[in-house]
Amino acid sequence: MTRGGARAGFTLIETLVALVVLAVVMVVTVRGFVTARLGLDRAQSTLAAEAVARSLVETELDRLAAAPGVRTGETDGLAWTVSTEPIVLPLQAAPPPKAGAAAGGEGAGGDDPQAARKQAEEAARWKPMRVVVSVANGRGRPLTIETLHLTKVE
Repeated sequence: MTRGGARAGFTLIETLVALVVLAVVMVVTVRGFVTARLGLDRAQSTLAAEAVARSLVETELDRLAAAPGVRTGETDGLAWTVSTEPIVLPLQAAPPPKAGAAAGGEGAGGDDPQAARKQAEEAARWKPMRVVVSVANGRGRPLTIETLHLTKVE
């Protein structure tokens, strides 16, 4: 075997190794592009769901959270659910004013009991509601936002 023949075989092996390395690099590159595209799609669907949830909270919350219950709908092709329930606050009732203080202090602060009663009546007209907005983003897990809304009791 001559030197030229041995070198020709070695060049063939180098070419095959280079093709294998190129194939591996191309597979990794294509896999990276596919993963990036899936991540972009996931981010876009999450942003669309967030936009729908934000618009519901900012514009429709007064109407949707007026009474306890579950409401559903669809906006921009995304299904949403708004569930509302009252929050029971474990607050103690304010103690009644002392009889001696009310009679003796009428000249200095006679409006205080009436103002306190008026303030209590005003506060009783508002009821805190727990509102959970859930938007299905088409990717399995829904986007959920939980907030507190004060509803005026008529």
